[in-house]
Amino acid sequence: MLQKIRKSLGSTIMFGLLVLLIASFALWGAGGGIGQSGAIVATVGSQEISVIDVRDAFDGEMTRIREQYGPTVTNQQALQAGVHRQVLSQLILNAALDEEAKNLGLLGSDEEVRIWVRQMEFFFDLTGKFTTTAYEQALTNRGWTKSDFEGRVRIDIARQQLVEGITETALVPAILQDTLFSYRKESRKAEMATIPATAVTTSPNPTEDELLAFYELSKTNYSTPEYRDISYLILGPTDFARTDDFTEEELQAEYDRRFNEFVIPDRRAFHVVILRTEDQGNELVERVNAGEDFAAVSAELTGLTEEELLGVPSSYTELIKDYSERAADAVFKAEIGGVTAPLETLVSWQIFRISEEIPGSEKTLEEVRGDLSETLAAEMGIEGLYNAAQVVDDEIVAGASLEEIAEIVGFSAVHIPAVSPQGQTPEGTIISNIEIFPYLQQVFGLHPDDELEFLQNPQGDDFYLIRINSITEPVELPFEEVKDRVRQTWIQEESVKLLSQIARQALSAAEGGESLQSIASRFGGISFETERYVRDRVYTQQDLSRELASLMFSLKLGEVGIEQDARGTGYILLKVLEVTEQLPDDLNFEYQSLLARLSVELKNDIFNQFQKNLQNDLNIEINEELLEGMFDPDFQQQSGVFSGQ
Repeated sequence: MLQKIRKSLGSTIMFGLLVLLIASFALWGAGGGIGQSGAIVATVGSQEISVIDVRDAFDGEMTRIREQYGPTVTNQQALQAGVHRQVLSQLILNAALDEEAKNLGLLGSDEEVRIWVRQMEFFFDLTGKFTTTAYEQALTNRGWTKSDFEGRVRIDIARQQLVEGITETALVPAILQDTLFSYRKESRKAEMATIPATAVTTSPNPTEDELLAFYELSKTNYSTPEYRDISYLILGPTDFARTDDFTEEELQAEYDRRFNEFVIPDRRAFHVVILRTEDQGNELVERVNAGEDFAAVSAELTGLTEEELLGVPSSYTELIKDYSERAADAVFKAEIGGVTAPLETLVSWQIFRISEEIPGSEKTLEEVRGDLSETLAAEMGIEGLYNAAQVVDDEIVAGASLEEIAEIVGFSAVHIPAVSPQGQTPEGTIISNIEIFPYLQQVFGLHPDDELEFLQNPQGDDFYLIRINSITEPVELPFEEVKDRVRQTWIQEESVKLLSQIARQALSAAEGGESLQSIASRFGGISFETERYVRDRVYTQQDLSRELASLMFSLKLGEVGIEQDARGTGYILLKVLEVTEQLPDDLNFEYQSLLARLSVELKNDIFNQFQKNLQNDLNIEINEELLEGMFDPDFQQQSGVFSGQ
């Protein structure tokens, strides 16, 4: 769980989201400053970040994490994952932007404040519209005055003005986008010829002296494995999952909590056309409304078929996520069979043609009873596991043995007298304790004098506690005992060398002008032409290894190369037959998508450089002791950090 949370925290926030989220910090307390007091965790120039600021931001982030990973994630687990430091970093960035905006004299106007406030969904009534009553009630509930809140919004607007001013001139050079597009969309065809292992027609026959010399050079390969005497305890959510039936009241409560999951909203099926200019968009709409065929007009303007323009049937919310709120409104207001007016985006214009209304549905409690029971049982299992994990950690600190810890949490420690890295006993049989197999790498990375640690499986939610009791070192086996194994290995390696020589001969023959078909026939292989592969999709092909894909796009037209086949038992000759360049096309959807991505990446790079330089120029001080202690109740009581002392 901690690894998943850390990964989530480490994900990059795209520029667009950063700008859009700035305003929301004011409402949820991450903007800092509205009637807040308390000890200061950090200072950024003249800006101060208090424990209240950090705590509010931490609570908001915990709400998001629990929505994503479940309600059983504790504050302690989040602290171990560094959530408090992540939110402080965001607060420091906001404060740095505020300080720079202040130094530049930026400030939101009364009209801008009015527009921002009226767009915030927090102040909408049940009909989805802004009302003064909802606005004033929301501020009252948070203990804020209207002037304080609008002052914070005014600062947030200045922050956005600063960010937009830094990044709005970021234009992707045409030569960059054209070169990247042509490179990524270049396609190739090749001819291949296989050189199978059966091309080696003679079986090498070693002498006794050759075998003995080979053995002396590789003695370590003919030893008994290292064995370890281990004791362990592995705990997972299923060990604590509830097995008895849930009551009707419990199921109903879970159903109510997850009700939105069981409601499928109305969706609309549509085609979407991406055009470069508004004039092109208006032309398409006018011609379709005049009776011309949508597919024919779209193909004329974009070069794409009706099937290529087909979007994924989406609900109103999904359209907002994938396109925009304006697009969602337009799609759901349009008549079935109709087209929307052209909608402007960052780099293009979109027109939607609605083909079908797909009614939504709702699952009843009875229909999802089994799923609810499984979810409740799993959540209780996770909660029980983490409670047990805290007990285990405490007992380790107290000096309890592995066996004592296992008994305290209600389980028994498992003992294996001897196990190899492959999970075998000295008798050559596989151990029956299959649950330890995913942890054998950890087993052979520990030592008998290591302190006990209760660790989480990086590949799952299980926790493990392993103790190494003793180690039996490997013992070299005498030549006579492993002679047959040595012979088999020697023959295999010599055969590989012979096949490699044959492959080099085949490559030389191909470079000399012999056809791949003739070479394949001579060595018992086959030859064939490949389909056409596109550079930026070639690594997703199931029928082509990464090595062959790289070889195909590294050779020049007409050149020949060679690589081992996917199984490593033979070779494949590859000759490039065709290289087709894809010219940039402003109307091409993938070209527009690349341009949009490059634009976002460029703005991100510019903003990241700016904020790093900005924070380096400002005097930033962090009270590390206060940051780490502010979530400790004993520290809070002693220091009074939440009492304004």
